[in-house]
Amino acid sequence: MFKDIYQKKGYESRLLSRTTEDSVTVTSVLIPWNTCGMTQATILGVATLTYCFFNLISPLMSITVAAIGYKIKRINEKTESIATD
Repeated sequence: MFKDIYQKKGYESRLLSRTTEDSVTVTSVLIPWNTCGMTQATILGVATLTYCFFNLISPLMSITVAAIGYKIKRINEKTESIATD
């Protein structure tokens, strides 16, 4: 879905992978009817929102890291020219 946008902006594909991981995997636990939330609530015996501080902080940290440009990798011209040949 976002692959073309990331390529157009010149970002490496692993950045898209990291963004997806940061936004989808850690937040799925917050939804109690999701299989991830249900499993953790059942096995741990706690409500899904009881221990969710990491799940809430992770997307905020991703936005902060992206805003300051830390570890944001771009495709360099040499790699781009090899890929188009």
